[in-house]
Amino acid sequence: MKIAIVTPFADPEVGACVVRVSAFEKYFKQKNAEVTILALKRSGVHGKNRYASAKDLFCRIYRGKYDLIIGTSPPLPHNFFALLAAKLSGAKFILDAKDDGYFLDSSKKQKKSLKFRIYSFLRTLTYKLSNLTIYLTKEDLLLEKKRYRLKNQLLVQNGTLDGVCFDKKNRERIRKKAGFSKSDIVGCYLGSIGDEDIGGLLKSSNGEKFIFVVSVSKDKYGKAERKFLLDLIKRYSPKSIVFENISPTIVGRYISAADYGILPWNNFMPTSIPVKLFDYISVGISVITKGYKNTAVERFHKENDIGFFTITWNTFFEKVKIVKKKKVGKNLGEKFLRKNYISKLWEEIEKRGWIK
Repeated sequence: MKIAIVTPFADPEVGACVVRVSAFEKYFKQKNAEVTILALKRSGVHGKNRYASAKDLFCRIYRGKYDLIIGTSPPLPHNFFALLAAKLSGAKFILDAKDDGYFLDSSKKQKKSLKFRIYSFLRTLTYKLSNLTIYLTKEDLLLEKKRYRLKNQLLVQNGTLDGVCFDKKNRERIRKKAGFSKSDIVGCYLGSIGDEDIGGLLKSSNGEKFIFVVSVSKDKYGKAERKFLLDLIKRYSPKSIVFENISPTIVGRYISAADYGILPWNNFMPTSIPVKLFDYISVGISVITKGYKNTAVERFHKENDIGFFTITWNTFFEKVKIVKKKKVGKNLGEKFLRKNYISKLWEEIEKRGWIK
């Protein structure tokens, strides 16, 4: 079976999207599928599977004789052209319908623009014409089901990778390197810099100690994000320590050095659940979230006893004082393994008779 995965980012780029796509690739190859990752060509990242334009992507899929195409959203025009090529070549198309902030949070002025109306039209076609749409959260699935009256939908959550677990040896090594004492209560922030309220966390911290395990690109935007973080740390939390672009397979070593995981969530993506939650759970540390009510993250906290959900920074840091008394169930790490969800997708593909 030949599978192509269309993605905005791929190795050696970093981020949650890359981790998810790599997990799909690994699982499908274990099922003896031939997998090709098609990612957009950018400055500094090249390769034979990097496409140059939507037209180039269309041609690669149309001529590639694939059995299945998975398009990773947001469903920008590139995903529409991938869908069109799949339909014309006889391949099945699955839309991995992830966060689409441009569509969901556009201003009234932007929604009146020609660009947005074209985008919305292509988005509608991509959702409605896909053979199957898959989602990270229940909220996203129900939202799009109602919007487009979809029937062929499947929940495929993120989860964590095998091997992300507590590591006592590295806990001691990293805490020693950072100068943390055994009595220090240390938080870990895992993820990118620009899309969560790191500023609010540090400005409210009163000198609390943190481990930042961050993904930083090598372009000018990455340099600006790095400076933003380091300036905040220098001013508000000078005893914190930063690690950059750690392989997803070994992040457990760094999370293990902390006593709790940090989620400084915003209200920009109310239907989303970030990958870091699953990694914190897998290591076995409690999660303290500063978030918003009536969001997917609040629902996830209510369904799973993983720590504390708060809506103010004052309450957040009150929970830090008692977080060591909070234990996370050991079975949760196994429950939220990423492969569990990808296996459900494979079962759905088998049930539909798409495997060749």
